[in-house]
Amino acid sequence: MHIRHLILATAAAIAFGLPFCSYAQDASRPPDRHTYDLSGQPLGEALRSVARVNDRQLVADPSILAGRKAPYLKGEYTFDEAIRFLLNGSGLEVEFLGSTIIIRSASPLKSAIAQQDGDIEVTGSRIRGTQSISPMVKLTADEMRQGGITTLADAIRTIPQNFNGGQNPGIGLGVPESRGSYIGGGTGLNLRGLGSDATLTLLNGHRLAYSGLQQSVDISAIPFMAIDRIEVMTDGASAIYGSDAVAGVANVVLRKSYEGIMTSGKWSASTAGGNERQQYGALAGHVWSSGNVMLAMDWQKATPILARQRSYASERAPGLVLSPSLRNLSFLINARQEIIDNVEVRLDGIYSERSSLMRYATTSDGDYRAYGGELENGGSSLSIAPSILIRPSSDWQIELSTLYSKDRAKYRTASFALGEIDSLTIGCYCNEAWSSDLQANGTLFELPAGSVQAAIGGGYRNSYLHGYRTAGAPRTIKASQDNYYAFSEIRIPLASPEQGMPWLHRAELNAAGRYENYPGTGDVFTPKISALLAPNPDIDFKASWGRSFRAPTLYMRYNAPAVAFMPALYYGAGATSNEYILLVSGGNPDLKPERATSWTASIALHPSWLENARIEVSYFNVAYRDRIAQPITLTRQALSDPAYADFVTRNPSLAAVTAAVEGSVFSNGTGRPYDPELVSAIIYNANRNVSRQNIKGVDIQAEYTVSLASWGSLRLSGNASYLDSDQRVSALQQKQDLSGYIFNPPHFQGRGGASWSIDESTIAAFVNHAGGLKDSRVTPITRISAMTTIDLSASTRIVSGPAPLRNLELMLSAQNLFNQHPPLRRNTAVYEQPYDPTNASPAGRVISLSLRKEW
Repeated sequence: MHIRHLILATAAAIAFGLPFCSYAQDASRPPDRHTYDLSGQPLGEALRSVARVNDRQLVADPSILAGRKAPYLKGEYTFDEAIRFLLNGSGLEVEFLGSTIIIRSASPLKSAIAQQDGDIEVTGSRIRGTQSISPMVKLTADEMRQGGITTLADAIRTIPQNFNGGQNPGIGLGVPESRGSYIGGGTGLNLRGLGSDATLTLLNGHRLAYSGLQQSVDISAIPFMAIDRIEVMTDGASAIYGSDAVAGVANVVLRKSYEGIMTSGKWSASTAGGNERQQYGALAGHVWSSGNVMLAMDWQKATPILARQRSYASERAPGLVLSPSLRNLSFLINARQEIIDNVEVRLDGIYSERSSLMRYATTSDGDYRAYGGELENGGSSLSIAPSILIRPSSDWQIELSTLYSKDRAKYRTASFALGEIDSLTIGCYCNEAWSSDLQANGTLFELPAGSVQAAIGGGYRNSYLHGYRTAGAPRTIKASQDNYYAFSEIRIPLASPEQGMPWLHRAELNAAGRYENYPGTGDVFTPKISALLAPNPDIDFKASWGRSFRAPTLYMRYNAPAVAFMPALYYGAGATSNEYILLVSGGNPDLKPERATSWTASIALHPSWLENARIEVSYFNVAYRDRIAQPITLTRQALSDPAYADFVTRNPSLAAVTAAVEGSVFSNGTGRPYDPELVSAIIYNANRNVSRQNIKGVDIQAEYTVSLASWGSLRLSGNASYLDSDQRVSALQQKQDLSGYIFNPPHFQGRGGASWSIDESTIAAFVNHAGGLKDSRVTPITRISAMTTIDLSASTRIVSGPAPLRNLELMLSAQNLFNQHPPLRRNTAVYEQPYDPTNASPAGRVISLSLRKEW
């Protein structure tokens, strides 16, 4: 140790009252992890607490620590991680010298990086530096890579709380549109199976344009190398974010900065054939004294999986493409620049293009050109989100942000007959969004337990949909919706560890409220209250209650009504052959917002006697009402089932018949000329606010990291969810179970595994399990088996050697190592997959090789 460092260390030992002793850590021994629970306090005190726990010494000039406040440190960290977390955004840097750490003012370049990284993106709260009390699932980019995953689309499929219905590749024909579809490409989240439109997806806290017709967001458009982590809050959050956040919120958080160049490549394929994938990425960034810029690119290509390549599908679905070919290209820019002291401008931008192709045959000979079809999906998306950040004081921050985003979800559907195109449909669901948001957050005043913090803001958003079909049955939708909103949030600390209160280690209350006005649709106020109580450092009790809503999609409201003139005998027993009806379906401009009341209760254990261990058990309950649905689930029973009586008008007047047909897309399925005098009934099956859903269940998350001394460290982790959901479409209809039935989430899903790390190498293994399902479409009800798969991956990083190999990371992985087939179900037509595509994949065993290099 240099004389200068020795003098500083001695002075610091006296000033901080810390023991001064020699310490030499075995380089082969993994660092110890400790559990911390340090609420906001002076930075010097927080640093001293961390140093004391780790038997280290602190050297710092008191003047550079004076007036600085530490962020809230809670969780398990190594010594290095804890120190760096406390210094994040402070403009200070740390040097580690054996048992001594030296804190000093950073150079202008490093200070700029620290300040830019200091605004930690928080999911589930508008208040900087807080942690959401609601349950959270977090996947870091490193954790994804260790599991052999290099796309967000693959990552969200490993989250047990997510349902793979909704907007996803591989959703084929025969799946009800309300449970899943694949129009325009892209991949969307669908928490709890409540629908892609009931899960809000954000990028760095910003909304994006909707993709397709289900109001989902294409998460696959984000370059993987630019991602820091994805955080999924599995609780209603409309009080914080507004519409769509009924089942929860997923926030994709980007890296704050990067210096240098990084490239990557991945090659993979299914051992049973097909699914040959290539993925190439690049990341480049530069940091200067007052800002930074980061650019990322990702290109992917995948070949299809054909039914003839799978023994279980070759005879049951000949000619069918089980999983489409895919091609994606995306670019991202993230930039920050301080223009004057405490005023900073930022920019997040993303552009992507996508395409896919799948085919099907409608006869057992398997020739789609003889009789069958071709579905081509594609499109592009663009989002630009500039913002300006002003820090009028050390405690307050004001941000004005704007957003322009668009998504073009295009489709081309061709039907073939005897080698010729029989019909052709070309169209687009073209969505756009504009928004402007002003918010401020900071400290109101101090209480004995800490700072009372608040956030307040408001803004304007406009959503626009241009849906059109230029061939087939032409339809055009041009509609927009304005939205004005205001919100506030407050965090009140009631007790803190520093107070030393008996039987009360920490307590906190958080309250939020949001008002939204949708001209022409209605307004809504959504509150949320959350509380945390920790009687001791080993256990947290958490609870939240709130209301959420989802505004009706523009497609649901303004899709042109369709009216079909049909024989009555198709719609109920007792009808005669000379009776005819009108079946009305499609949009409804009078739809109102869907509303939900949700609450959660959690117990989080992080025992001090078992370091680096954490387990959290959460109960959730969602009562979802005024859901938009077609009120008649079985149209073939519309005239005979009394449960549908409210939606049938018998012996309608001529005026009622004329009103039903006027302005609609009319079709005649009778084989005779249309005569309004022949209409004996009108069946109204257009969208309505009629359905109720109840969702409840339990989530369990656990992790434990143990040191193996010279053999590295072992991390165990698991995430499981049990779900019970049902639906009642209208008051006269019976309740229907959803979870555990085909095209819905199973009751139980889970993923758990272990990763062993030593030096620069890691081996990881994970077990995935999805419970069985029932198929009620056939009589008697049949069962679809549960499925369990194992993933295995190994990676190593070369840290020294020749320049071409230095900082090169290699990874081998096998997903579904034992090549488990998807559980089979009874398909009613050859163009349906012989398994449930919302819950299973035909990929089988997938072997991949990944390379990543820092230059």
